[in-house]
Amino acid sequence: MAKTATKAKPKPKSKGADDRELIITRIIDAPREAVFRAWTEPKLLKQWFAPRPWTTPRVAMDVRTGGSSLVVMRSPEGKEQPCPGVFSRSSPTRKSCSPTPTRALGCHQGSRS
Repeated sequence: MAKTATKAKPKPKSKGADDRELIITRIIDAPREAVFRAWTEPKLLKQWFAPRPWTTPRVAMDVRTGGSSLVVMRSPEGKEQPCPGVFSRSSPTRKSCSPTPTRALGCHQGSRS
């Protein structure tokens, strides 16, 4: 009986975290305009962005499509973690209004415990 040889397909090579995309969807029972404000007004964003006991001492935003954002979180020990991003959309009537991080896991380096 003849055997058939099969070749395994090579695994695609990853270029690192920059070639991946993570999309998170969440339904929030609030008017779109209020959610947009929560993501785009620094005073409001500082109130909720970082998990406690972390804080959000600095927020800088250029709220327009293609505009940049920088949110800085601070640990209880005083270590700051910047989270840069670029707005992919900036309309309060669209389904999404959050900035896209410019580097994967940019907000999540280091320990928060």
